[in-house]
Amino acid sequence: MNRQFWRRDRLVIALACLFLLRGSISSWYRLPQIPLAAFSIQSMSLEVGRILALGSAIACFFLIFKSLNLHRFRLGFYAGLVIVLLFPFWINLTLPNVSLLAATYADQDYRVSRYVEEKIPEIQSQWKQNILLARSVPIRSVFGLKIEDSRFFQMSSWDKVWLEGFGYHNAFFTFIGKGWSVTSGGLVLAIIGLYLAEEPNQRTPAFLQDWWRILPGVSLILATLLFYLLSINLLNHRLDTLFAQGAYRPVIELSRNLTQWYPPVQGDEAFLKRWGEASYYSGEPDTSLVAFVKGLERDRLGDFAQSAAYYQQALNLNPQQFLIREYLATALINQGVDYFKDSDRPQLPKRPTTSSFPYKSDFLDSPQAVEQPNITRPAGAIQHFEEALSVFPGHLEALYDLMLARAVNGEFSASADAAQQIIQLQKSFQQPNAALLGQAYLHLTWADYHQGDFNRAWQRYRQSTDPKTWKQPIEESP
Repeated sequence: MNRQFWRRDRLVIALACLFLLRGSISSWYRLPQIPLAAFSIQSMSLEVGRILALGSAIACFFLIFKSLNLHRFRLGFYAGLVIVLLFPFWINLTLPNVSLLAATYADQDYRVSRYVEEKIPEIQSQWKQNILLARSVPIRSVFGLKIEDSRFFQMSSWDKVWLEGFGYHNAFFTFIGKGWSVTSGGLVLAIIGLYLAEEPNQRTPAFLQDWWRILPGVSLILATLLFYLLSINLLNHRLDTLFAQGAYRPVIELSRNLTQWYPPVQGDEAFLKRWGEASYYSGEPDTSLVAFVKGLERDRLGDFAQSAAYYQQALNLNPQQFLIREYLATALINQGVDYFKDSDRPQLPKRPTTSSFPYKSDFLDSPQAVEQPNITRPAGAIQHFEEALSVFPGHLEALYDLMLARAVNGEFSASADAAQQIIQLQKSFQQPNAALLGQAYLHLTWADYHQGDFNRAWQRYRQSTDPKTWKQPIEESP
C-alpha cells in the first residue's frame, strides 16, 4: 500500500508543496529596510505573493491525499504561474517608488565599484591628502518603456518590452528574493505532478488540450498589457504636442490623469518638468513642481547649493514626490564632493581682462599667496553627506563618501560606523560588491588599529582581502 500510495505523481506534488511552503515564508523582494520609511514603502506590499504561495501549497497538500479534478487544478496552477511571472510587471506598475529605489541602488553600486577600482592606489596609499570624490548622478526616470522614435517597432528593439515594460531588468533581479523563484519552481512541479497523475496514454493529449485553452488567454493578457503600454506612450507624446502648442491647461489635466493611469510617470524627470513648466505658464503654478524645475536648472549650471534649496522646497510642499527626494540627496552629495576638494590652496591670480598681452602671472601677486590650505574642508563635507543621508537613508554613495571623509578627518571610529552600514546594506543585494566590501572592511581595520587592537585589526584586514572570511566572527581581544 505504501509503495502504491507514494507514486511518482504524489512524490512530485509533495515536493511542489515543500517548494510552495518555502515560497510562502521566504522574502519575495528584499530591498534594504533603512530607506523604506523615507520613500513611503510598506514592506508588506512587496510580500503579497506569499498569499498565493500558501494557497497553492494547501492545494498541493490536498492533492497528495485525495484525487480531485486534475484538469481544473492544472489550469489553476497555470494561472498562478502567470500571476507569479507578472510579479515584476506589478512592481514596475504599481510601486514606482520601489522601482526607483532598486534602480538607484543598482546604479550606485556600479558607480562606487567603478570608483574603487579606478582610485584604489590613491585610497590605499594617499588617502590622507589626495582623494578626489566622484559626483553623484540621479536616476532620471523609472518610465523605462518610453518610445522615442519609430525604430522601437523594429523586432530587434522589442527586448526592451520585456526588460523595461514588464520589469525584467537587472535592477529588479538585484533584489529579488528566494520566495519568488521558489514559488515559480513549485508551481511548475505541481503542474508536472498533475500530468503524471494522468494515465500514460492521456498525458500528451491532456497537455495539448490545456495549452490549447491557455494560449488564447495568455496571448490576450500580453496583448492587452502591450496595448496599454503603447497607449501610455501615445498620451505622453500627445502631452509634448500640447505643450509645444501652448495648450498648458490641457497639459496639466492630462498629466494629472496620466499619473493615475500609469504611476511610473511620477518618476520621470521630463514628465514632471513639463508639468511644472505648463503650470507656471498657465498662471496657476504648482509650487512644488515649479521649485523642482528651478532646481533642475541650477543643477545643470553646477550650483548644487541653490538646487538643493529648491529641491528641499519642492519636497516640503509635496513629500510624496519620491523622485525629488532622490534629486535632493544627489545635490547634497555633490555639494559635499565639491566642498571636499582642496580647492582653496594658494592659486595664481587670474589675468586681468583689461590688460594687454603678454601678461606674466606672478604667484606673489595673488592675494592667496599667504593663505594656508583649509584643513576643515573634510568636516564641512561630512555635514553635507550626513544631510544627504537624512533625506535618503542608506544612500550608498553618501555612505561611501562619508566613510572616506571621516577617515581623512581622523574620525576612524565614525568611519567604521559608516562602513558597518555599507556592509549591512550589501546583505540585501543578490550579488555583494566585493570591491566596496573590501573597502568597508579596510576602514574597520583602520579603526581597530588606531584603537590599539592590533589582533582584531589583523582579522579585519584579512576580511578586506578574502571574501571567504566575511561571515567569520571576529574574536574579541582579551
